[in-house]
Amino acid sequence: MGDVAAALYLSGNKKILYGALGGASGGLEYSTDYGQRWTTVRLRDVAQLGGSPESISTFGTTGAILEVLDGALYRTTNGVKWTELPPLSSGTKSGIEQCPSSWLLYTGIARQRRNGGTTYYTFFFENEGLYKCQLAGIPRVQPVMGAGHTPVGPVATELHVVGRGGLVTLAPSAMASITLGVKSVLTYTAANCEGVNVDGLDVQFNSPAVFYLSLPSQFSCTKVASMKVAGVVSGIKGAP
Repeated sequence: MGDVAAALYLSGNKKILYGALGGASGGLEYSTDYGQRWTTVRLRDVAQLGGSPESISTFGTTGAILEVLDGALYRTTNGVKWTELPPLSSGTKSGIEQCPSSWLLYTGIARQRRNGGTTYYTFFFENEGLYKCQLAGIPRVQPVMGAGHTPVGPVATELHVVGRGGLVTLAPSAMASITLGVKSVLTYTAANCEGVNVDGLDVQFNSPAVFYLSLPSQFSCTKVASMKVAGVVSGIKGAP
């Protein structure tokens, strides 16, 4: 890093340091030896926007989200490889921020009865922050596999349901939930599905509400979207 000022962030497993660089050039670096050596990450917006303010939110053991002011969002699940995330639109109420992933505690999962070959899971989480925050809309849900959160197949299809997906304001200790439908791979032909095992979900609302949810190990299609997700709702609400 030299003499450049930087904001430092520690990964969940306390083994990786992320550095959002200040100064005229800006940039992102990481260290896996407690700051003795640093590796520069080459990202499009960071190079183009120079010293634009940056912020980092960590999640899981080695995951992190980098946000560049007036630029894109970037995500890593292993501390080394970073990918650009698509932007999501979301409503807001004046003075209340989007819930950062560091405030959202994943507190449980409820399994619903099967319905026509689809099993529904309701994931619920709590605002552990000191202030109110917001979630809104239908999140982007990517099935993943393994400790590195390797993406598996297409993202979940959006399920539009009346009364879900609106703007939800969470007071401290308040809870919200989303419901995921997983269609059995047995309802598809093998050629159209090519099912593989998955054990988690990368869930993305509007930045910085991006987090990982563990999922009971099961099969998901790689050629078509065999999952569907309904929008966020206040409290714990089961399958639509």
